[in-house]
Amino acid sequence: VIAEILGTIVFGIIFLAKEHHHGLGAIFHTAGAGSGGYLGAFLAAGLFSTIYYFSLRMDTGFGRLESRMDEGFARVDARFDSLIARMDARFDAVTARLDAHIDRHAG
Repeated sequence: VIAEILGTIVFGIIFLAKEHHHGLGAIFHTAGAGSGGYLGAFLAAGLFSTIYYFSLRMDTGFGRLESRMDEGFARVDARFDSLIARMDARFDAVTARLDAHIDRHAG
């Protein structure tokens, strides 16, 4: 985005210096647009470019956030899997002890 802005400024300066067929007053001439001239269009273009710039920043920011969340979820999944494995082992131990107890008293 910064390269686009700088490139636009550089090309604007080049065109103003080399390809001018009218004076600098042509930039500010309203061509009968009224008292405000093209101020509304200029502000709308500025607002659009600002929204575009920040939407790009948010996209990349959310991408980083998403990758960090994925890493966090992977850690939680690993801990959960470890917990399930320990619970399975304890359940098997309790079941074996219960079976042994039943076998002793049933016989």
